[in-house]
Amino acid sequence: MTLVSHIRWRKPQFGLGALLVGTALVALIAASFVWQMHLVRTRNALADDITARGGSVYAAAELVSDGAAGGRVSSFRQWLGDRAVGTIYLPPPNFSQDDFRTVKKNFPEAHIWPPTPVASNRHIASEPR
Repeated sequence: MTLVSHIRWRKPQFGLGALLVGTALVALIAASFVWQMHLVRTRNALADDITARGGSVYAAAELVSDGAAGGRVSSFRQWLGDRAVGTIYLPPPNFSQDDFRTVKKNFPEAHIWPPTPVASNRHIASEPR
């Protein structure tokens, strides 16, 4: 017989507290992953909506000739399909002030042009006097 066959292996024993902590850690990691996926999908859908309504979304690398990106997203988010946005053009008649705020909230790294939304007549007429 070899020496290895005589060694008794002990199974690791974990208490209920260790199981609870492990489950909580796995749940936090999964929730973070799902939240990042939600953010990427929201940004991609919003970018598609902007281009469908006549606006433009320019990636940060497309605007800078020396290769330095103005805005950055994490490499994990890039792996999920996100990209850094440099400039967003929102033509005034097609986008309201609420749209401007939504875009600014979802693309904090981007420069939005025009810098202040121009209110169209339909939004001004609907406001109470």
